[in-house]
Amino acid sequence: MIKKDNKGGVMENNLKDKITLLVNSCDTYEDLWTPFFTLLKRYWDPGDIRIILNTESKAFSFEGLSVECVHPLDRNDPYGKRMLHVLSQVRTPYVIPLLDDFFLRKEVDLDLICKILQWMDKDPHIVYFNCDCTPTYCALEENVYPGFRRLPVGNEYTLNMQAAVWRTEKLLKYWRPDVSPWEWEEFTNLNAARNKTDKFYCVADPKYAFCDYGYCLKGMGVHHGKWVKEDVVPLFEKEGISVDFSKRGFLEYADHTPAAVGLRSSLKTIKMSSQSIRKWLGKKDALRYACFVKTNPVLRLSRYTPEFLYVKYSLAKEQKKFSKMNDIRQKFFSKRKRG
Repeated sequence: MIKKDNKGGVMENNLKDKITLLVNSCDTYEDLWTPFFTLLKRYWDPGDIRIILNTESKAFSFEGLSVECVHPLDRNDPYGKRMLHVLSQVRTPYVIPLLDDFFLRKEVDLDLICKILQWMDKDPHIVYFNCDCTPTYCALEENVYPGFRRLPVGNEYTLNMQAAVWRTEKLLKYWRPDVSPWEWEEFTNLNAARNKTDKFYCVADPKYAFCDYGYCLKGMGVHHGKWVKEDVVPLFEKEGISVDFSKRGFLEYADHTPAAVGLRSSLKTIKMSSQSIRKWLGKKDALRYACFVKTNPVLRLSRYTPEFLYVKYSLAKEQKKFSKMNDIRQKFFSKRKRG
């Protein structure tokens, strides 16, 4: 339980045994660390809360913050393996993953974080409370936790890299060793869909997020390895932060387009595609996928890869099953109320 001071405010030093901040980065993004931690200290100052900087080999420290660099066993390890390694080093039940270009814009809502921790302590099935306003295919539990809504089973982008309070053991469970962040968000959601007791909550409106890092679909911070000029120049000027933008340069066109999953060649062999499915979802799905391709030869005519279509088809099946059960449940409870 989170303790309060005599005025009813949160005593921040009680959080050190509850949460860890995990800042995911890499050596080539070292130039982002000083502005990131400057704004973190300014708008939260987490004190003695442990902060892990996930990067390949470089060391970094910041005055007033307990930043600890955790490096992979092999600096050439794929991203997923690095994530599994760093998460195994987290000693608290909850973790807040952040990316290195999540530059804070205003005070973190510490009271809301503490409420979230209390909610999660009471319900072990809750996996996370996310700052992302994730689109959903149906409304679910919109009033159980003020400002949040539950993501339905089979929802796309249930697993994503936005800031969230995660249950550490669950985040560790959902990562796979050979996946990239993009593959994790795009394909491994099927694993989340099949764990029907797990609950995922996102904000119903961005104003309810516990932290504001200027999330924007058109890009913010760094996009495709370049500074987003419209975002960072006014932000850093306002905050009095000096950055040499010439090292990274500015993005010429900051418009964000969906990941071009379907633009890859769809002429791979079944064996190669099965390897991708095995990497994302596991051995059972690789076998199901092989059968899916064999019984649907028309897939080869699509501009989308068979793997992409298999994941979308499987998610749609989970959505259909969940929607049917949810309708039955709602009818049952409405009859009970009338009775």
